[in-house]
Amino acid sequence: MQKPILNRTFTDAHRGRAGHINIQHHAQLIDDASKVLIEESGLSVQQPILADEERVRFLAELHPGDEVEVYADIHKLDRDGAQIAGELRRTRDAATVCLFQRNLAPWDIQSQQLGAWQKESSASRSTIEPEISDINVDFHGSVLNIYQAQVEAEDAADAHAIMTPRALWHVITEALWATQAKLGADQSTLKRMGITGGATVFQLKHNGPITAGINLTVSTSVVGLSNSSLRMMHEVRNAGANSDPLLIALYVLTFFDRIEGQRWPISEVFPGRTFTPQ
Repeated sequence: MQKPILNRTFTDAHRGRAGHINIQHHAQLIDDASKVLIEESGLSVQQPILADEERVRFLAELHPGDEVEVYADIHKLDRDGAQIAGELRRTRDAATVCLFQRNLAPWDIQSQQLGAWQKESSASRSTIEPEISDINVDFHGSVLNIYQAQVEAEDAADAHAIMTPRALWHVITEALWATQAKLGADQSTLKRMGITGGATVFQLKHNGPITAGINLTVSTSVVGLSNSSLRMMHEVRNAGANSDPLLIALYVLTFFDRIEGQRWPISEVFPGRTFTPQ
C-alpha cells in the first residue's frame, strides 16, 4: 500500500476569508511534497525548483483540526523536468479533497531560464493519475479589476528570494476576492442572498520566477462562462516593467445555494451584467 509523502494538520491560523482552510496552504503543502519526491529521486535540489505548469482541482473544504496526507508519484523524470501527480486525502475519513498535476524543472539563476537536472534519471511510471481537464478560453473579456500586491522578503520568499507558493496563491485569491467585490458579489452580499461560491479548478502557467521586492499587478478578466460558472483569468505582471505576464492563472468560479447546494445562476449573482465581449 502506498505511503503518504507528507502530512499536515491545519489550524485556525490557516483559515481564510470564507471560513475554511485557505487554498494557499494546500498549494504550499503540494510544493513541499513535490520537493520531497524530487530529492528522493536522487536529483539535485540545490537549484530552485519551479513549476512550469500546474493544475489543481479542489473537491472538498478543509477546516481547522483537519489532518491531510499527500499521496503523489512521478509520472516522468528526465534531465528536462519532472511530471508529478497526486492528491490530498483527509486522514479521518480518507476522502480525497484535492487533486494536482505539476510540471517541474530546475531554475538556472545565472541564465534566468529553466535548465536541466545535474544528472540523468530514468522515467518513472505513476500509479496516481488524476484527470484535470484543460480550462478552455472561449474569449477574452475586458479587464474587470486590477489588483496590486508586493512580494515581501519576510515570509513570502524562499532561500533563493523567490516567491513561495503560499504567498503566490495568497495574491491569486486576494485578486479573486477583490474582483468579486468590485462586481458587487462581496462576502456580505453573497451571505445575505444565501449564496456561497468559490474557485474549484485552477490552471497556472508560469513564465518565470517572481522574486522578493517586486511590485505586482494582477489584471482579471472573464474568458468563458456557463449558466452557473465563470471562467476567469489573472495575468500577473511586474508593475515596474512593460512586459509579458510572469504568470497566467485560469480558474473556474462557481456559485451555490447555501442550504440546498444547487448551483446558482450567474445572471442572478451578477444581475444586469454582461461578461461576453460586446
